[in-house]
Amino acid sequence: MIFVSEEESAGLITHELAFSAVRAALVAAASEDGRVFPAVLGRASDPDNTFSVKSGSTADLTGLKVGSFWSRNPQKGLPRHSSAIVLLDQETGRLRAVVEAGRVNAYRTAAADAVAADLLARPDSETLAIFGAGNQARHEVSALALIRPI
Repeated sequence: MIFVSEEESAGLITHELAFSAVRAALVAAASEDGRVFPAVLGRASDPDNTFSVKSGSTADLTGLKVGSFWSRNPQKGLPRHSSAIVLLDQETGRLRAVVEAGRVNAYRTAAADAVAADLLARPDSETLAIFGAGNQARHEVSALALIRPI
C-alpha cells in the first residue's frame, strides 16, 4: 500500500496539474463506465465538526475522499479543513493508496471552478469577483488566472 503524507502531496500539487487532472476526472465521471455516488454528510460528536465522504469509480480507478472541517483546529495550530483520499485495488478491493490531501483538495476545488469557467465563460472575460477572503479565495484566483487574463 502507498501512503502519501500531507507534506508530500502538498509539495507535488500545482494549479496546472490540478487543472488537467480535474478536467480528465470530469470527463471520466461523465463517461459510460464512470460512477459518482451520493455524498455522505455527517457531524462528529462535537456538532461544530463536520465531514463528508464522496466516492466514485471508473474502469481504471475506485476511490473515495473524506473531507473534514474541525472548527477549533486553528487554536491547535492545525488547518480547519482536512482531506484524505483512499484508492482501492481494482482486482481485490484492498487498499491501494492513502493520500493526505488537505492542500491538494484546495487546488482541486479551484481547478474544478477553473474548468467550469474555461468551458462556460466568454473567452474575452477579464474580470473576476471573489466573495470571501478565506484560504480558498487565494487558490481560486490563482487557478482562474491560468485560463483568463484577469
